[in-house]
Amino acid sequence: MKRYLLLIILSFSCIPFLNAGTFVKGGGGRTSFAIIVDDMTYRMCREQIDEYRSVLQSEGLNTCIIADEWNSPEQVKSVIEKYAFRKPVLEGVVLVGDIPIVRVRRGQHLTTAFKMNERTFPMEESSVPSDRFYDDFDLKFSFIKRDSLNPLIYYYNLSEEGAQHIDSDIYSARIKVPESMYSSEDQKYEILSNYFRKVVDAHKVFNPVDNFIYFAGHGYNSDCLTAWRQQYFMFKEYFPDCYYSADNHEFMNFRQYPDMKYQLFSQLQKDNTDIFMFYEHGAFNIQYINGERRTSSLQSSLDELMYEIREEFRKSVNNEKRRNDLLAYLKETGIDAGLFTDELLEKYRKADSVKSRSINIYQEELAELNLGSRFVMLNACYNGSFHREDGYVAAYHIFNPGKTIVAQGNTVNVLQDKWADELIGMLALGFRVGQWQREVNTLESHMTGDPTYRFVSEDGVDNSVCMSNALVLEKDNIDYWSGLMDSKSCTGRALAVKRISELRKDYSHELLRMFRKEGSIAVKLQILDAMMNYGNSDRDSLLLLALKDNSELVRRLSTYHACRVGKDIFIEPVLNNYLFHNEAQRVIYASETNLKLFDMEKVQETGNRLLEASNLMDVNYAVDVFNKSVAAQKKRLKADIDVIFDKSASYDRRESAIRGLRNYPMSQYASVLASFVADPSQDENLRVVMCEALGWFNMSFAKDEIIGILEPLSVDATISGRLREEALKSCKRLKTTSDI
Repeated sequence: MKRYLLLIILSFSCIPFLNAGTFVKGGGGRTSFAIIVDDMTYRMCREQIDEYRSVLQSEGLNTCIIADEWNSPEQVKSVIEKYAFRKPVLEGVVLVGDIPIVRVRRGQHLTTAFKMNERTFPMEESSVPSDRFYDDFDLKFSFIKRDSLNPLIYYYNLSEEGAQHIDSDIYSARIKVPESMYSSEDQKYEILSNYFRKVVDAHKVFNPVDNFIYFAGHGYNSDCLTAWRQQYFMFKEYFPDCYYSADNHEFMNFRQYPDMKYQLFSQLQKDNTDIFMFYEHGAFNIQYINGERRTSSLQSSLDELMYEIREEFRKSVNNEKRRNDLLAYLKETGIDAGLFTDELLEKYRKADSVKSRSINIYQEELAELNLGSRFVMLNACYNGSFHREDGYVAAYHIFNPGKTIVAQGNTVNVLQDKWADELIGMLALGFRVGQWQREVNTLESHMTGDPTYRFVSEDGVDNSVCMSNALVLEKDNIDYWSGLMDSKSCTGRALAVKRISELRKDYSHELLRMFRKEGSIAVKLQILDAMMNYGNSDRDSLLLLALKDNSELVRRLSTYHACRVGKDIFIEPVLNNYLFHNEAQRVIYASETNLKLFDMEKVQETGNRLLEASNLMDVNYAVDVFNKSVAAQKKRLKADIDVIFDKSASYDRRESAIRGLRNYPMSQYASVLASFVADPSQDENLRVVMCEALGWFNMSFAKDEIIGILEPLSVDATISGRLREEALKSCKRLKTTSDI
């Protein structure tokens, strides 16, 4: 009733009301977009939202506003799906204001890194906030409950009835002001109104991608200087117009200054920056920048040591064990604990606090700046946590009075060793930012702000519109994408590879041929990614090439893939990178942590052979270190496998060992692990946990054995519904890789 009353009131206002659900054509556009907004937000920001709709229509994007008093996620989704299958074709939506938030459970395989135990951690911590509920129509969900404290949040399980991988049908974004940014409802709506005003202004400016800034924070994969150095060449492929002058691109690294945040503040306020990319660690309210300071003199080293010890004393005030451990450490190192009196700690408290705050960027500090970049990529954990009313970093970027229009961030933690900038060159070609996001979606990745914003491509406005439309209208036209294989644009070719590989099931031989002759790093990475959808000899041949590639990222990702396949043919090239290429830290890390996915006896034999034939200065020492490392891994492996099958061990220990298989799917044990699921004498809940863990073996050479055991269980009416459901989910995940 409230909704209809609102419609009646608005219909008599001086501004013509757009009936909910009506698309207004503009400029002969062939695609459409929906602004979904709660009725109060629309009432308070109506003029600005209407102007936003009008500017989109002037760009040829048919746009409708759907305002309602949304009472459930299903209500929102039903409206989206209603218009998704009509013409003009729906390409995306933006959720404005208080739109229901879905937090997903039993879907961690759709994330890159999130693996929190849903049994032992509270529901609000172990669930993933995700708008894939709204934009991927093949995913199915089962309702659990509404949050008792925040009525905007709803909990759902990912259902076995739907798909078990993400392929969003449309793009989506959120525009939501957190409570931490306003003190009254009027202020909240003023923030939103001001935001839409600057969005409308930005759409009226034809702006190509000709200026970007890249920052690598501490403790991330940027610690490897080889990885950071090669990003220069990657981004030259993505954004060629930014390389005509040194003024048009900037590669920053946390090592450059002890207090890097203040340098970043200066860079963030440049008003000609198109794209600013942060690769870092993060929290919902913090961008982690520097970490421990590097020192350059004896005095600075002593100052830093004293600061760190004072901080440890403060942290141990209410923790007796931590205090005793600290005192024991100081005694062992010969440092007089008596130097750190309460009076001294108090004397330095303010200075130490200022020093501590100088390391990272806090969300409230962003509000004091005038941010200039149109698009900000926050490749960090939790920076995009739009569900938090106490603030989230992405919101402080877009609701800043500066020029930032849209940000990408993650609602939970995110994997370091992923191809975070996959296809980002689409922005330089004129695609809308939401269309790029749609191509690289995970459960946790989200756009905050206007997803329709686009940079004008080097070929002009008309070409930008054509490219954007093609991604929607020509999605299944293999001839169109085949024509792009000869494109001069690396991104164009990479996008063609992605699309054709999705349309053709017999494409692996062609992918292998292309990889051998391709010079672009971005295209080779796309070929590698596409090839992992196959489980045949072409995939194996490509991995052998990729493990020796000039690109650090190609080698790093192919190392992860090869170890998860688990075949003996990959042991030697993986070990070669691990033992003899110490300039590539993340490749070494990928190798070292995943060697146990191979037959460890063969790993040891091959490693000894390679080392003994090498020209290392001290071969015997290297062999000894390697053998000790292998022996330790063997011991841990045996302990983990033993505890899984030890019925006298505690449930928690057994569950932890099984859950560990999700990070390390050990193919050599696949058949025996699968037999655990089929064994009715094993604990029922542990069988479910094991069944879910086996879904991570989708690249394994032994996946067919697993399917052979799980598939009968997925239709077995004599077992519990929970186990049957998990067996079906894992079978679907394992079958996403083709053996053609």
